[in-house]
Amino acid sequence: MRLWKREMEGSSNVISDYWWLPKGVSINNLRTGVGYHKNVTDGDEVPPLSDWYRSLDSKGRLSTSIEYYPIIFVEKWRVICKNTNVYRTLEVFGRRTGEAILLGPFVVDIDNSGGNLSEAQNITRQIVDYLPNKLRVFFSGHKGFNVEVHPEAIGLRGVLIDQIKLSSLRLRDITDFLRNSNNIKDSCMNVVGVQGTVIDQIYGDRLGYKLKHSYIRLHSSINKWSQKDGLPWARRKIEITIEQLWEMNTTQVSAESEKQTLTS
Repeated sequence: MRLWKREMEGSSNVISDYWWLPKGVSINNLRTGVGYHKNVTDGDEVPPLSDWYRSLDSKGRLSTSIEYYPIIFVEKWRVICKNTNVYRTLEVFGRRTGEAILLGPFVVDIDNSGGNLSEAQNITRQIVDYLPNKLRVFFSGHKGFNVEVHPEAIGLRGVLIDQIKLSSLRLRDITDFLRNSNNIKDSCMNVVGVQGTVIDQIYGDRLGYKLKHSYIRLHSSINKWSQKDGLPWARRKIEITIEQLWEMNTTQVSAESEKQTLTS
């Protein structure tokens, strides 16, 4: 059993979020950033980082200041934020140096802002067929799906900047494969489906290799937003198996997500 699993026995959510860590890595030597934002309106992107809460102040209140915490802190963060719209950083930091040393997992974020979840699901199926099988699939709870891949399975290694560069190149390979497979001519290079499904360019390369989006929604957390009529809506981010990805339709996936939200 992995060392970090022994340390986190009983904290299944933390084990799930950090399933991709290399063997032998002790989470006691690692730190993470956390994030939370209030509801956004349906169709809008998440707020800018300046509008996020990313720590607790000396009185235990939510603060916009950036702090890095022991990984086990994400469980406390879930409780404080009612497990709703909660995130962690993709980067993992060394406990002693405070420097980012690991990046993971490798994420392919599939979104359809027009609400065509069926196309987003079909794109996700194409991605799963294209990638190595050391991966996990999640329904985000709102606009699409996430595919998480173990970094070692696609050769992501080296210092952090190398990990980001390789992630960017790998994501571009996937995006190009999808555009070619689906005969997409759209000038927006992250569009991969005829109904507007896109791949979020998490790993940017326009002004040098860096993270364009540095946070990932926590597993099994609640994705809550305000609909255009002002009414709130919520679904849980849920994992689905490869078999379920093919056997379930998006109505069934959404229903399961809503069911798990109500029973939380």
